[in-house]
Amino acid sequence: MVAVEIGVTVLIAAAMNRTSGKPHWLLEMLFLYTSSMVLVALLVTVLEFTSRTFLHTAACYRAVCILTPVVLTLASRATGRRWAGTIVAGIYTAFVLGLLWILPRFPAQPKLGPVLHEITQFIPAGFPLLVVVPALALDLLSPRIRRWASWQQAIVTGAVFFAVLIAVEWPFATFLQSPLARNALFGSTYYDYFQNPQGYAATYRFIPLETPPEFRRGVVIAAVSGMMSAWVGLRAGDWLRRVRR
Repeated sequence: MVAVEIGVTVLIAAAMNRTSGKPHWLLEMLFLYTSSMVLVALLVTVLEFTSRTFLHTAACYRAVCILTPVVLTLASRATGRRWAGTIVAGIYTAFVLGLLWILPRFPAQPKLGPVLHEITQFIPAGFPLLVVVPALALDLLSPRIRRWASWQQAIVTGAVFFAVLIAVEWPFATFLQSPLARNALFGSTYYDYFQNPQGYAATYRFIPLETPPEFRRGVVIAAVSGMMSAWVGLRAGDWLRRVRR
């Protein structure tokens, strides 16, 4: 699925580079939309590490930093639009919120076992990650570092993405575990039929996945991963600006 979406994005970029005026603008918007769908698909692959019970682990932020900056920087560099990353992250957010608010309206029941928790409707994946906030920060930063070397831009971009993400997601994760989020708006009441009623999700606890030294090492790896991901996105974006067919 990701490969198909990437292929479509490349085809759109080639057409975008061959046009101007209103057709170019329409293709840019389509490029940003397909980029957001790539982001959705990539983050689906790490759902096991980004549910609310994992949001206080380094593994979660490492997974997000590996996959997200590459898409945001690629979209920004390929289109040259000031708010490209924010648009991509915003569409991702709207898409996941749509799943959160629409899916539970449809009836469903488990067809596999064991059924540890009885459900009567579709279960969404949860509230979207707050990647739109670091995406906005990167779009605000981008004009100031545009003339820097790619490796310098990648270091700053990855560091800023990681710092802003953990600054907003960490306290928001605490909120998602609180009684205030146990409603249809934030979706913390939904968990799968195979979730143990005494498990971490059902009892609103964070998974103690790492020891303090492992956590510290993990956040360093997450920050470095964000820098490497941003570098790949910048280089790929430069290539997409040149592709014609």
